[in-house]
Amino acid sequence: MNSSSSQIDVTLTVKDSLLGDGNTGGGRYNYTFDPDLIHVTEHDTEIVYRLAKEDQPRFRIANLYSTDTRDQLDELEIRKDGAELKIVHRNTYQQLTVVSLLVHDTKHDHPVNCDPQVTNDPPPVGP
Repeated sequence: MNSSSSQIDVTLTVKDSLLGDGNTGGGRYNYTFDPDLIHVTEHDTEIVYRLAKEDQPRFRIANLYSTDTRDQLDELEIRKDGAELKIVHRNTYQQLTVVSLLVHDTKHDHPVNCDPQVTNDPPPVGP
């Protein structure tokens, strides 16, 4: 998804994996992001990760970790009692940034690592 405005909304869905073949938590959980790829093209783009409504009573976003070495990610804020996380992507340097959302399963008191795909291309510099 290309950002054409200054905000990108991303929905995170987390489900139990009854067969133990999930994509995180030692196979205990399956997670998906919608959109599955976040591509930032504007400066100071706000990315808002939201848990799917049906997951909000049980799961809470606890934190965001990244490999950002050039201060591209800023202003992290956990909102709505962990149902949302907002971060601003400065997008001044092109880089690969690995991002991990730490989600807490309140039913089983278990951490769940979810890693969305985030890429960026800064807008061209004027003449």
